[in-house]
Amino acid sequence: MTQTSIAIVLVTLLVIGLSLLRTKTGGKYEVKTSDVALALVPVALWMLLTGKVRELTVGDVTIATAFREASQSPINNQVSPLPVDNVQTNPKEDVEQIDNLLHNGTQALSFQFGRGPYSGPAIADYLSRLSQSPSFRYVMFLTTDGKFAGMIDARRLTSFLTGPDQHISIQRAAQFANELNANDLAEIAKLPGLVSASAAVTQAADKQQVLTQMDGMDVQTLPVVDEAGRFVGVVDRSKLTASILLEIAKKVGR
Repeated sequence: MTQTSIAIVLVTLLVIGLSLLRTKTGGKYEVKTSDVALALVPVALWMLLTGKVRELTVGDVTIATAFREASQSPINNQVSPLPVDNVQTNPKEDVEQIDNLLHNGTQALSFQFGRGPYSGPAIADYLSRLSQSPSFRYVMFLTTDGKFAGMIDARRLTSFLTGPDQHISIQRAAQFANELNANDLAEIAKLPGLVSASAAVTQAADKQQVLTQMDGMDVQTLPVVDEAGRFVGVVDRSKLTASILLEIAKKVGR
């Protein structure tokens, strides 16, 4: 059975189920067009996203239109990886500050070009200790004037710098520090999984385009910047998808 056939069967079962419910309740439960549309949203959304259909109409409700309208609304309410509005970002400073960052539950560590000199041992100490905190998620790179230059998953960077002995290699950390001190953004951009400034989105970005971008890059989050190119926070795939579904539900339930 093909995926399209499965979808058709699911749609049929949903409609039959709603009709049986009305029959068994002696007509006390009225099957409204909006009820059918809401029941079809998960299947219809899958069919629309995979290109199986262009639009699905139930009575006077067009789910494709609802999806299109919802996905084209801005993402400004989705700038949060956790239950906070912004990502708590702290600059890499002296190692004496690590305890404070752990205590405050910092979410991101930033390196700014031109702010060094950075040292390999200090970077290794920072990443080793902060990675023990569940709140620590990102490492940010900023230009000399404070604009967003790139972002990488903190544990992915830690893994990249880790040697065969399962500890961060001082040699690899030193090379990383040298690239930062040389303002070598080209080399930093080669880090596996780094999301560069060119991939950042703004708060007014189209939701569907952001989801498409996430799919193309195979990432769960994207950085969000303001008009000046400064880091604002992140947009999370699950929250973005949930917001689209909620907007669809509101539209088809009118």
